[in-house]
Amino acid sequence: MLELHRTLLAGDLGRYAVELATCWGIVSLLTGLLLWWPRGKEKLWGVWLPRLRRGGKIALRDLHTIPGLYLFAVALAIMGTGLLYTQVWGNAAFAGLYFGGQLPAAYVSPPPSTALAEGTAPASIDAVVAEARRHYPFPEFSLAPPHGVNGCWTLFGPTDTGDLEDGAVYIDASTAETLDVIDYATLSPGATAALMFYSIHTGSVFGLPTKILAVLACLVIVASFWQTVAVGVIIVLAVFFPLVGLSLVLCWLGGLVSHLWRPVPPVSP
Repeated sequence: MLELHRTLLAGDLGRYAVELATCWGIVSLLTGLLLWWPRGKEKLWGVWLPRLRRGGKIALRDLHTIPGLYLFAVALAIMGTGLLYTQVWGNAAFAGLYFGGQLPAAYVSPPPSTALAEGTAPASIDAVVAEARRHYPFPEFSLAPPHGVNGCWTLFGPTDTGDLEDGAVYIDASTAETLDVIDYATLSPGATAALMFYSIHTGSVFGLPTKILAVLACLVIVASFWQTVAVGVIIVLAVFFPLVGLSLVLCWLGGLVSHLWRPVPPVSP
C-alpha cells in the first residue's frame, strides 16, 4: 500500500508522477481560493453556503468550491507536508536543512546494512522488531523497510504525536543490530519539524479528530475533480476503442480549423 501511495508501483517514474500531481494539486487549491474570494459585498449563498436549489452548473460549481473552502487548510497541509517525501522538492528541502545544520547526516543518508555473504539470509522480521522494541517498547511506532542495495530498517515514533525519545533508529537489515540513533532531544527545530511532517501528512497529528478531517479532505478533493475524472474516463475509452480516439482527434482538428478560418469582424472606426 505504501509503494502504491508513493510510486504507483512504477518506481522512480511513479514517484515523479505523484510529486507532479501533488504540486498541481497545491496550485489548484491556491488558484481555487483566489477564484472563490468574494468581490465586493459578501453574500451568504454561493460564498459560504451552496445554492443547491439553483440546480445545474451553479449547484455543481458551489458543491465544487464551498466544501473545498472549508477543508482548504487541511488539504493544503496534507499536500504540502507530503512534498517532503518527494524526489525533487523533498530532496531539495532535506538538502537545505542538512547544509543549514538542521539535520544529522544519518537522517539524510541512512547508514548501510552489512553486506551479506552469498547464500546468507537477512535478519528475520521478528529479530528486527525485537530490536525496535528495545528502543521503543510501546504499542505504536513506524518501522520503514529497507530501500535500495544494503538499505536498513528505520524506526520512527508514533504517528499521533511524532515524538520519539530516539528521534530515529536505524537497524541493520542483515544482522538486526542498531546502526545509528538520532536523539530526539538534541534535534534542531528544523529536524523536529521534519519529523512532525509525517504525522501532519497522515492526518494523525492530534489523533482521531484530525484523521477524520484528513479523510473528509481527501474525499472532497476526489469529488471536486469530477470533471477531470470524466476526461480521464474518455481518454481511457479512446485508447481502448481506437476509432473513438480517432474520431475525437478529427473533431478537435475540425474545430481548430473552423476557428482559424472564422472571419474576423471589422473593427469600427
